[in-house]
Amino acid sequence: MIKTQNLKSIFKIFLGKKYENIFFSENKNYQKYYINYINNLLEKNYKVTYLSSEKNDFIDNNKVENIYIGKGLLRAVIFRIISCKFFYLTIVDLDNHELKKSKNVKNYIYIFHAAVSAHRAYSNSAFNNYDIICCLGPFHNNEIKKLESNNLTKKKKLINSGY
Repeated sequence: MIKTQNLKSIFKIFLGKKYENIFFSENKNYQKYYINYINNLLEKNYKVTYLSSEKNDFIDNNKVENIYIGKGLLRAVIFRIISCKFFYLTIVDLDNHELKKSKNVKNYIYIFHAAVSAHRAYSNSAFNNYDIICCLGPFHNNEIKKLESNNLTKKKKLINSGY
């Protein structure tokens, strides 16, 4: 059963609420890749929303709005209509499979969840639909630039964030 507070948050998404920073987690295992980013944003008094496909995956901080969206149709629809400035994900091939981009998101940001090669471990189109990539180091910068050149895709902003 979805909690009443969660239903109110979901209704706000459908009514067009504009968010500042949204993090999407496929499950609780991904939280460790986001927590430092979230804490840094909270320290600077930015608003953070945490969407998850798992009920027991939430950020235990009253400054974070946690929203459970499941894994089915609701999640797919929310991805298409959500409105925010920054949307942080660890999902590759965004917009190439079931999870589509929203025209209401200004910046899609990819965060690596594995310290692996960007061109050996992922498909050639894995990062095409992102605006910003948080790179683990200079090797990722070089690999992403090479993928952009090979795929003739738009240049992304590359941020050396570490792992």
